[in-house]
Amino acid sequence: KFEKDNSHEIQGIRKFNLKWFKDDPCYVRELFCYDLFRRAGIWTAAFDVHCRVWVHVEGDSKPAYYGVYEMIEPYDDKFINKRKQWFGSADGNLWKCSYDSHGPADLSNPDANMAEDNDRDDFTYELKESEGSFEEAKAQLQDFILKLKGKSDESFYKWIKEVCDVELLLKTYAVNVALGMWDDLWNNGNNYYLYFNSLDKLNYKIFIIPYDYDNSLGTSNTYDPATKDPYNWGDRGILMERLMKFDEFKKIYKDELK
Repeated sequence: KFEKDNSHEIQGIRKFNLKWFKDDPCYVRELFCYDLFRRAGIWTAAFDVHCRVWVHVEGDSKPAYYGVYEMIEPYDDKFINKRKQWFGSADGNLWKCSYDSHGPADLSNPDANMAEDNDRDDFTYELKESEGSFEEAKAQLQDFILKLKGKSDESFYKWIKEVCDVELLLKTYAVNVALGMWDDLWNNGNNYYLYFNSLDKLNYKIFIIPYDYDNSLGTSNTYDPATKDPYNWGDRGILMERLMKFDEFKKIYKDELK
């Protein structure tokens, strides 16, 4: 993972994720979700596929069969580079955003727990990839959160169209809600990646990247997502809450959802 050179790759691949099919006896839920994103034109969705897994330990007579897994494209520098033409740049900051013991990643607290990826600890905002320093990336994210919270409606409307592909974000969220993904940014402050396509503190485009869809298509430990109002999906994600106040933005979301 941390040795980013050709000698640590197999046919151009440095790493991948193997995931079990949580609460999914059909082994298809998350693959269906990512496929729907791609068919809806959401190019930020990861690629995934079924695979069978054997582990062969040297000295054993035969490999041990572990069963069927989902093989998922990881969110890293290669993920960004493959989509560079759409992101506009591969030289930015990629954050993993999660609800951890310190609280939700709902983009409301500039003093939330932020740290660099170290594979040992969990953080609300975890810097996975950057061409710059952690402190610079942290200052950029904090500035974004402060503006997201503090701007007036008129100022927010102008600013968010400058720093975000709003149409792509709303189309992404329409698919997210259609899939019943409740454990997300808007509802639970969880399970997404955030990419800034520049190191500049003020001049950038942000992208919300969908992630982790085992809690979807009817799987929930809180309520039935199929009965949830799609226009009031949650009360935690300030970004979607503010966007939905504008008829122009709400229509994009509604049309894509329909």
